[in-house]
Amino acid sequence: MCEAQVRKAMNTRYIDGDASDFYFYCSNGDIDQVRRILEAPDRQSIDELVKLERNGDTALHIATEKGHVEIVKILLEHRCSRRIRNRTGKVASALATTPVMQKLFMRSEASDRFHESGTSRTMAHYLPKEKKTDTTSNEPNTTSNEPNTSNEPNTTNKETNAPSNEKPQFIQEFETEEEVYEYSLNHQTTAMWLRFYNWFSRTFPCFFQRENLNLDSFALHKNNDFQYFLQKKLGENYKETLKEFDKAQQSNSIEALLTIYSGENGFYGSLNRQLASSSAEADTSPHLCDRFIIEFHIRGDELKKRFFIGTAYRGATIELSDLSLYEKAYKNEPRGVIGFKAFTSTSENEQVALRFIIKNPPKDHEIGVLFVIETNVKSSTIIGISDVSDYQDEKEILFMPGNLFVVKNIVKDVVHTSKEYQKSLTLTEIHLEYLHIPVSLWKKLTHTYKSAVENTFT
Repeated sequence: MCEAQVRKAMNTRYIDGDASDFYFYCSNGDIDQVRRILEAPDRQSIDELVKLERNGDTALHIATEKGHVEIVKILLEHRCSRRIRNRTGKVASALATTPVMQKLFMRSEASDRFHESGTSRTMAHYLPKEKKTDTTSNEPNTTSNEPNTSNEPNTTNKETNAPSNEKPQFIQEFETEEEVYEYSLNHQTTAMWLRFYNWFSRTFPCFFQRENLNLDSFALHKNNDFQYFLQKKLGENYKETLKEFDKAQQSNSIEALLTIYSGENGFYGSLNRQLASSSAEADTSPHLCDRFIIEFHIRGDELKKRFFIGTAYRGATIELSDLSLYEKAYKNEPRGVIGFKAFTSTSENEQVALRFIIKNPPKDHEIGVLFVIETNVKSSTIIGISDVSDYQDEKEILFMPGNLFVVKNIVKDVVHTSKEYQKSLTLTEIHLEYLHIPVSLWKKLTHTYKSAVENTFT
């Protein structure tokens, strides 16, 4: 899709020298005039000011190319588009030649977009149930040989002062691989009916225009739970972000939502923390963001065009004891399965993941991890979004919640070198492979019927 954008930009006709006054102020480095226009109460919108001019350039492109750092900084602060390509097919960041200018186009130092500080909340580990080895003793088991695999300190039984054997909440057990298939069946069946509902509601709106049922109430930007989430989590950015969702709804395209997701408005981090929260807590439960996930499911046909096949990378810092979970998933039979509970951002470029690992060095009892994720099957839940991202150089690959993976290998003490920081890192590589579980339409329909019958008689 990025290549298609480049071809379109290069094949468009332009007129040399024809541009707006604002463009020439940016070109000449006239910061006073630029500020005067941007601060005027009746000024044009930032999209109108920093647009593709008839000469095939934008004000951001020319200011970047000529090294006007202060002008570029103020344009970016006003949230001008970074994704426009000029007559040579380049985005503005590609014209940054100095470290100072390049840094302006990079994601915030505080961002954790391609790094996980502990995976206990965002990943679910499905491990086989352990068989009991001693069923004859009437004495309670007061000790545990299992390491503490959560990020919380060891808990003890208050009466006996013995360690608790209770497993961390993020470990979910299954007895057979059929249970993993059941999980995937539920997930895919739900997605199918969401797409059908969306088609039916748009094709036959008369069924929904009733006093107690209005089609607009199902719109993402009007969903009460989702609005509550935005207001509570984003604070001052709430109204601005809601406007972006309004625009996304009007565009009727998943691209607008992907752009919001990729930005630095605080939405990404808040969304994933919410999805990883305990469902037992009403105010922080994941259901507040369900409507955002549903939007992705009902636009599956759009997402299919963005499918990604290849290798993606993500950094992490985990407790040393948590590594045993991945080792069990790798060695055990039946195999263990790793599930993503939240939207997970990865990069095609290993160097991007290393940059975020360097910013988050491990502490005592922690290790640095590089997840190497292989995808060999087309899926509408694993997609490339760099063409709609404000940070196209990151080459972002997005994994939706619910994707499953098997651990293919664990390699310890691998030395990686960050070219950007000229620094070597010793990491543990955890190789994951996307677990594709094909489910036929007949299976989904049968599963729907059985579920309906069971719910009717329970």
